Amino acid sequence: MALHFENGEFPYSHANLPSVSDLISDLDWQVICLFDGGRWDYYDSLFHAAEPVQSPPIKTNTWVREILLDRTRYWGDLTYIRNHVRPPKHDDASRERLERNLSAATGEYHNFLVEIDDGEFGLNLEYNLFRNKNKPYRHTYTKGAYNPEVLVEYAIQEAEPPIIIQFLQPHTPIKNATRLSIGEIDSNVIRSDFNKRNLLDAEAMFDHVRNEHMSPDLLRVMYYHNYQQAIRCSWRLFNEYDRVIRTAPHAVGLGPTTLDDTVTDSQDMDQLRTVPFDFSWNAALDDPDAYEAAPDHEWVYGGKPTTSKADLRQHTPKQTRHELDDETKLSLESLGYR
Repeated sequence: MALHFENGEFPYSHANLPSVSDLISDLDWQVICLFDGGRWDYYDSLFHAAEPVQSPPIKTNTWVREILLDRTRYWGDLTYIRNHVRPPKHDDASRERLERNLSAATGEYHNFLVEIDDGEFGLNLEYNLFRNKNKPYRHTYTKGAYNPEVLVEYAIQEAEPPIIIQFLQPHTPIKNATRLSIGEIDSNVIRSDFNKRNLLDAEAMFDHVRNEHMSPDLLRVMYYHNYQQAIRCSWRLFNEYDRVIRTAPHAVGLGPTTLDDTVTDSQDMDQLRTVPFDFSWNAALDDPDAYEAAPDHEWVYGGKPTTSKADLRQHTPKQTRHELDDETKLSLESLGYR
């Protein structure tokens, strides 16, 4: 499961891949599941076959600006649902301007994760009212903004296609019944970087790995299990809609020397800008170069016929809450954590 690549080892050059922006423009979709920070290699190897495609340069808000705020496209009928904020290092004015622009460009815009204090983020009133009136989700094991089930349920109950659902990055520590200790050394240092809501700041977590306070294997296990939760919840949309796309605005570096949450000179753009793209219907795709890919690019997944939705769902992670906890514990124990 410990997928990682050093610089220059990734199997694709992002510059030769189809553009996710062009694919979104060309295909007649109803729902897009946007897995923030989603790596193609994890998705394709561990969850479901996916076309490797090229994302815009590696920030979520760049994806938003190049696709949703592109004035040549019409998004007046789009409902955009997300739990995502610009981190505190960005000034409030820039964040507020982006929020205003998204509200103006889309038919409906719902960002449930808001800044409630200096550097502290919480859920807005709309989200809490919806969750509380839907009893199955009031006490779910993936709490608050990290509960992908609530986003999916909100989309089904409250929105009409076209819909984009953006799931939060899978960086955060495992938030179900699993408890882990990181050993005696520097455990207090790691605990000190959890904020009041028991969330480990993404940059602090990458720093802990670089400073050898946390194993890179542990970070990859966290990433895998949190990524899995969002993908598992997304399958419900296949029952509700005929044309669903799953992709990501960018990936993250998870190799021993490429661990990072920010753009640096050492980052491998092929890893960070190659993201998964799959879709739930037998759509016909044009020649690869029509989507800015190299002319000799071969479609890996796109356009392959699917016999039924049941055939698609055979790839679904089917763990219950307790099975997921047990699998997580086994993963951690195999790495020496308890």
